[in-house]
Amino acid sequence: MKKKRKTATERRIEKDLLGIIIFVGFLLVIYFVASSIFQGLNEFEYRGLSFTKERFDQLEVYHHYYFFKAPETKQLIRYNLYLKVDPRENKVPFEGDEIIFPKEKTVYIGIDTSEIRKCDEGTIGIATMTAFLRDNQLDVISGTNDFVETGLFPDFNYITCQKYSYNPVISFVKGQETSINSSGNCYTITIGPECNIVEAVEKFMVESIVHSRQD
Repeated sequence: MKKKRKTATERRIEKDLLGIIIFVGFLLVIYFVASSIFQGLNEFEYRGLSFTKERFDQLEVYHHYYFFKAPETKQLIRYNLYLKVDPRENKVPFEGDEIIFPKEKTVYIGIDTSEIRKCDEGTIGIATMTAFLRDNQLDVISGTNDFVETGLFPDFNYITCQKYSYNPVISFVKGQETSINSSGNCYTITIGPECNIVEAVEKFMVESIVHSRQD
């Protein structure tokens, strides 16, 4: 049977369809290449930790995660760390020994509450630190490191590095410059007049994770 020849109109339609298919394929290639490039721009490493820049509505955060085993059940737990400040841009100075949290020891947090509460993000900073420690399966007890406040508020725990020298103690104090100093079990987080408590807490958390990986 003799094959019917295609009309000029049919050939033109086929040519147009082929052009559309090629164009769509080209757009898909561009899309996947661009997505790969942008994804790479949002990922980086900082001191051996992999971070991804993510967005929740208008809030940009820096995400890192790691796994660890629960001390009692040995269940594998995934911990998600979200930072407000790019760790590469966090300039809070850290000096001293490695940060070590023995699993069997309670962590004490002493706060100069009369001063820290003057900072707009003071409560957020303390809550972030407490949640970080507890989410990593550590027992935490908080209180004040201001002896005068214990007289005014008898229910407050009085917490200092000297009083709990055999346990890790994180002490929040006011000072002239925001910084972190680590000396044995005593971790002093000084908050300067600019009240960069969130930056200081995030710096402390990142340092503790980096140090734990070096053990």
